[in-house]
Parts: sequence; C-alpha cells; structure tokens
Amino acid sequence: MTKTFFLNGRIEEEMVDKLIKFIAENDDVAQECTLWLHSQGGGIAHSMSVINLIESSGIFKKVVCSGEVGSAALNIILSFPKDARFAYDNTVFFTHGICYENGGTVEEYSTLAKFKELYDNITNKYLKNESNDLKKWIEDNKEYNLKLNYISSNEALNMGLITNIIDNTM
Repeated sequence: MTKTFFLNGRIEEEMVDKLIKFIAENDDVAQECTLWLHSQGGGIAHSMSVINLIESSGIFKKVVCSGEVGSAALNIILSFPKDARFAYDNTVFFTHGICYENGGTVEEYSTLAKFKELYDNITNKYLKNESNDLKKWIEDNKEYNLKLNYISSNEALNMGLITNIIDNTM
C-alpha cells in the first residue's frame, strides 16, 4: 500500500513540521510513499529543508504534481530522480527571478543577495559578446519585475522537468 503526503500550499515552517511528523510515522523504508505537490512555492530555506528531509528519509519514491506548481517548489521536483516525476496533464508550472525583496529572514536575504551577486557575475561574463536582445531578455526575467514564466505539463515534459504525464480524462 502506498502512502501519500500532501504538500499543499506555501512551503513554510509549518509544512516542514508536518513533513517531519509524517516521516517519523512512516519511516519504514519498505513502505513506498508519494509526495503530492500543489504549491506556489515559499521560502527557499524551507524548500531546501523539505528536500533534505525527502532525500534523507528514503521513503519517497515519486512526486505527483497537480494544479499550480512553481517557484521554490520546482527545486523539490528536481530533487526526485527523473523517472519519478509525474504531473497531471492540466498542471501548470512557473518560475521567476530571485525574490528577496518581499519577504524572508535576514539569513535568506543575505544568502539570496550573495547568490544574486554570483549569478550576475556569471551572467555578465557570458552575455558580454551576446546580442542586445538576449541581454534584454535576461534582464527582463530577473527578480525586480517578479515576472512569472508559465509552462504547461507538455512543455515541462519536453524540458525534462517531469518525465510522466497523468491523463486525467475519463
């Protein structure tokens, strides 16, 4: 019998606490567990904690995405092996630039500011000899405009974000 943990909503401390309790109650490695993911993201530090818990527990064998999944939740998807990433055909995924202006702890601010500095240095190095159109596209998708870039399940499949689509038609 497969057990399922529903990660529904923002990835915050309360969600991490619920996951810890679920793992403690279901730590029999022989028991296969599924992570059901419907989340618009949340704190990066909290998503990294979720990833660490999933990887160290060894009980989660697949992730199933539904509804809208994005931002920090994308990292959780990527922590699963490629053949264990599922999504319903009507799921939408989104990503955006680094967000550290509208929430988070002091630690998250400093970590993201450092990451942004490193990202900018690398981006500027590789964009030096590129077209102005490419430079503009990169700039337009940075954190300051917080533009959400949506993709469908089929696009996510083509990009390798997921490897299996669940057809929910009857």
